[in-house]
Amino acid sequence: MGRADTATKDLMCRNDVFADVINYAIYNGETMIKPEHLESVDTTQVSLPYGSDNAVIPVQKSRDVVKTIVKSSKKAVYAIIGIENQTDIHYAMPVRNMFYDVMSYESQIKAAYRSYEKEKDTKFTHEEFLSKWKKTDKLVPVITLVVNFSSDKWEAPKSLHEMIDFKDEAMKRFVPDYSIPVIDFASMTDEEINKFQTTIREVAECARYVTSPEILIDRMRKNDRYKGLDVTTAYVIENVLKTNINTEDYEAKEEVNMCRQMEEYLEGIKESGVEQGLQRGIQQGIQQGIQQGIQQGIQQGIQQGVQQGIQQGVQQGIHQGVQQGMSKVVEQMRKSGMSEEQISKILSVEV
Repeated sequence: MGRADTATKDLMCRNDVFADVINYAIYNGETMIKPEHLESVDTTQVSLPYGSDNAVIPVQKSRDVVKTIVKSSKKAVYAIIGIENQTDIHYAMPVRNMFYDVMSYESQIKAAYRSYEKEKDTKFTHEEFLSKWKKTDKLVPVITLVVNFSSDKWEAPKSLHEMIDFKDEAMKRFVPDYSIPVIDFASMTDEEINKFQTTIREVAECARYVTSPEILIDRMRKNDRYKGLDVTTAYVIENVLKTNINTEDYEAKEEVNMCRQMEEYLEGIKESGVEQGLQRGIQQGIQQGIQQGIQQGIQQGIQQGVQQGIQQGVQQGIHQGVQQGMSKVVEQMRKSGMSEEQISKILSVEV
């Protein structure tokens, strides 16, 4: 199990936080379930309100956190609540939760029947014996909540039907749907976040505003609870924010000033950004200087080439003009009847 999973599990194992989440999800934030109503499940003993005395059911060890709600002096189970902590989005969560719940219900039925078997005087009808379940028996409700600790909004399926490709819509009504309740911090409004009473409120707030650090740090400064968070909550927030906040000395503390930790972290990010910006600016300046030098070199080369071309052209033009002029003079002399010898003497050249 990774550090993030361990931190979220440790937080949710606390009865006050667990009750807070239940009250938010089921009772819209009203305090109906109290921490003293909850009993942790050790994966071996869960008493049932039916069957013979001491009927027990096993609970799957693969679940993240499971607790029972006991609200009477008889210690009878009122409900079985499981919470699945998700630090990443899970696209098959409806099937996964459905499997957990079905296994829990099946375990209840088997446990009830085993308890009856121990009682020799238990009477079964033929149908009850086949069913391994008495007509008067009732199941304890099983509820599995999903808590999304990720800073990403939950855009995965929330029901079995969302996962199924129905080619024929007429079949849809014959496939029972199964929906999952998702507590999605990243999608919450401020009003919804404030319904929490425990430090899960600060966790939800950080997940909600992780992409707006300036807003988040302002809210931290206005909320004194951030200045004295317990170590477990501080670890969870660190993982929610995906920061590199220094937590090496957390273990030696009872409380963590997360506001100060966040301020120091953001200041470090700012300084690092300035340094990175400076280095990038230097590199960009060098590149731009090289490009500008090349362009200027090309322009100067063109200008010098044009000047040299003009000079060479003038020289070549004069030479060619002289040659052409002499050729015309010789031609005129020949036409006047002069001999080649006479022409050569006059021009002092060989023709």
